Amino acid sequence: MRERPTVPFSFIIEEHVFRRRFGDAEAMHELIDHVLERTAPRNVTLQIVPLHARLHACLDGPVQVVETGEGRRLGYSEGQQNGR
Repeated sequence: MRERPTVPFSFIIEEHVFRRRFGDAEAMHELIDHVLERTAPRNVTLQIVPLHARLHACLDGPVQVVETGEGRRLGYSEGQQNGR
């Protein structure tokens, strides 16, 4: 991400990922600091889906978005029951 500062990167992560304890309080603090450092550049966006959120598109599995040389954006979702 740092090597490509003009390429946009976007991540969507569930809130429970940050609420689950990995080690002690210091380890969690380091994790949050690391995430904040990695998402600080202008070309990086992090969205956190709240625990109380209902259904959303990413529950089906990861979504990959690519952009062609002509600027056309294409998305692909691969889930357990479908791929589109």
